[in-house]
Parts: sequence; C-alpha cells; structure tokens
Amino acid sequence: MTTSLQSVDSGRTLLALCAMMVVSLGTLQVQPILGGAFVDQLGFSLQAIGSVFATELSAMALACGLSALAMPRINRRRFAGAALAVLVLGNLASLQAGSPATLLAARLACGLGSGAVMAVVYATAALRSSKDATFAAINAGNLLWGMLLVSSAPWLLKAGGIGSIFVLLGICSAMAWLGCARIPDRAASAQGAAPPGC
Repeated sequence: MTTSLQSVDSGRTLLALCAMMVVSLGTLQVQPILGGAFVDQLGFSLQAIGSVFATELSAMALACGLSALAMPRINRRRFAGAALAVLVLGNLASLQAGSPATLLAARLACGLGSGAVMAVVYATAALRSSKDATFAAINAGNLLWGMLLVSSAPWLLKAGGIGSIFVLLGICSAMAWLGCARIPDRAASAQGAAPPGC
C-alpha cells in the first residue's frame, strides 16, 4: 500500500470527511424549526420560506451532480476549500438577510457550496479501502450532528435569534475547511500508479 493510500485510509481523513459532510447539509436538518422562527421573528410568509428552502435544496442537488461529473478533471482539495469558503460566506450573508429575496440569494450560495462539498466527500470516500465502513461512519456522523443540531436549535433561537444558527453553521464550515489537507488532489494521487495490464 502506498503512503498516499494509507493517508486517505487514515482516521483523520475519515474525520475530515464526516465534518465536511455534516456542514454540507446546511439547514436541511433544522428547516422545520428554522422556518417557524423566520415566520415568528421576522414575519416572513410560509410561501417565501418554502421558496428559500426549495432553492437551497435544488442548488445542492445541481451542484452535487455537476461537481461529481467534474471530479476526474479538477483538483479536489482546492475545490473543496473553495466550496467550504462559499459556505462560510453564504452563512455570514444569511445573517444580514432582511428580506426573503436576500435570504434566498444567501441560501442559494450555500446550496451550491454544499453540493460541491458533498461531491468531494463521496469521491474521496470511494477511494478508501473500506468503503462500506466509511459510508456507515459518515451516515452515523450525519445522524449524530442532526441530533445535536435539532436538540440545540430551540435554545439557540431563544438565546441568540435566527442569526445564531447561521453563526454556528459558518463556524463549523470554517472548522471543516481545516480538513481540506486530508483530501487527495486527484484519484490517482491516492491510488498510486495502476499495475501493468490494468
């Protein structure tokens, strides 16, 4: 096994992948709670909030699909770093959103960043030797993060308002950015040279 393959199979890489995946979920796990807060605290209509969340999810799906197609041709580490930076900036922009239109624009940016991060996580997870265990660990991380976020969201909203959720998501995205060094530039850099005849 090459040094690069050992690196992508390391526990630190798995931790980085889990961190990137949970922040890529954005508001997905707390949308019912957050939607109610937008109505109660800012007076946004349910229709407007539905459009905001639908836009974020649609952007996630589009960015994930297009990014997955681009994986063989791009530097994945830099791509992940750029996508996480978009997530940080999008969450900061969400803090300043005073209308459904500005919130929609901010969450659109976050959705694009989230989908791109997801694609990098899936592509990197596919390089690991124990793929089943890797995806199981990532899913477990998603569920644990969801439990923590859902249980703490009401307290955060009461203590700091809607902005506290976006501050948390922005900080977590910045922390996940630190794990970009664990992402191989390309598949070949993790797999090493193919043996003759392959």
